[in-house]
Amino acid sequence: MCIRDRVKQRHQLDINEVQLSSTKTKNALESHIAELRNNETRMQNDLSRVYELLSKSKKESEAANKENEELRREVFKLSSERASQESEGQRWKDQSTLLMNEVDALVKDRDTYKALVEANNEELEHKNKELTDKILELDIIQRKYEEALRSMEGEASEVICPLSFLTFAADEEINV
Repeated sequence: MCIRDRVKQRHQLDINEVQLSSTKTKNALESHIAELRNNETRMQNDLSRVYELLSKSKKESEAANKENEELRREVFKLSSERASQESEGQRWKDQSTLLMNEVDALVKDRDTYKALVEANNEELEHKNKELTDKILELDIIQRKYEEALRSMEGEASEVICPLSFLTFAADEEINV
């Protein structure tokens, strides 16, 4: 086996080793990117569900507030009528008490909805932060992947150039 064959064989082994290494790195990075994308999709779905819950809670809260306002107007109206109708005072007083209890229950419900909205907002902010962190992590991994590819391409060309020079020199020695 001549020097030229050995150089070609060594050159081919180096190229195979670089390709194998870059393929493993590429496969690992692509797998990690796919996992991050799956996480992103799952988080987006979670975020959509949170938005739906938030919208539902908001609608329910608005309806409760509207009903609460209507009930307050009714209580005010009933209170005014009670003052003008002393003969029916006790009946109106009982009805007013019932309405006040309903108003209190609605106020408690409204407070519950407000707490739920705040909890959903906190969860939404947490999910947004997680999603932002994952996107940043994905960008960093992508940059590292691209740098690794550029580095491997540069190393491959550096290996090929010296070997080409050695092959040329070996050819010159044979011709002499």
